[in-house]
Amino acid sequence: FVYWDAGVTDHAVILEKLTDLGLDHLAPSKRTPNEALAKALKDYGEQEIAKVCKANDTEKVKRTSLVQPRLSQDRNGLELLTVTRKAGPNDYDQLISARVDPVTDVIEITDGWAPVYQIQEAYNAYRRQCSGSQVGQSLVSILKHYHATCVRAAGGLYYLPDDLVDDWDMVAEAFEKASKENLIHRVKIVMDENAARTVRAAISQELVKAAGEIAEDLKHISKDSAVELRRARADQLRKKCERYKRVLSDDLIEVEAVLNMAEVSLNAATAVQETEE
Repeated sequence: FVYWDAGVTDHAVILEKLTDLGLDHLAPSKRTPNEALAKALKDYGEQEIAKVCKANDTEKVKRTSLVQPRLSQDRNGLELLTVTRKAGPNDYDQLISARVDPVTDVIEITDGWAPVYQIQEAYNAYRRQCSGSQVGQSLVSILKHYHATCVRAAGGLYYLPDDLVDDWDMVAEAFEKASKENLIHRVKIVMDENAARTVRAAISQELVKAAGEIAEDLKHISKDSAVELRRARADQLRKKCERYKRVLSDDLIEVEAVLNMAEVSLNAATAVQETEE
């Protein structure tokens, strides 16, 4: 079983390491301009509150900063507010608003005044990073690439076939070397009846759902390219099914039945297209 604790990671570093493994297309995304700007503004707001509250510790309890988007934030940016919490309605005061030029990636203060160089520096640092959430999404994509299946409804715990463990260990090493905040855990299990039941339920649910989605999609598409994409997806599901039949020594009859239905739907869609031609 595989699970992890993911943290902030330098995008360039992990991209280079995954490129070496031929997995650059599954690398985590780095923070978007608005995500990085929001974090930079939040830092600045907390620093400003700390200055005001330095002489009076009780003020720090009552005041905090808030970053919120304006309408059409890509064009109008974000605004930084200070919030004074009170027994009655809270007080909200705008400190500044700012946006990122989409061409130059330079910050512009659009309302109020602030040391833009300081915010730009923080922004640049955040832009170079992937968040822990983005790292986690990348790990999920790589696990799917390696035919792992999620064994927990809420996510975060995956079964990885034994023959792919060595490949995965290289991925885990890459992420851990890219950031001290990343800890990738792999626990070897004995495939007894309880473990097999867990994996069987997980892979059955995954493949039945995916095959059902293919059949449903075919009701609403007509382009040759769209049908062929679903056929390629069905072939991937079939291969994954065969792998897990070997892992579990199980025929996975329910999964086979749904995959067969998806294949019938694909053949019918292809026949319709040929008739129309």
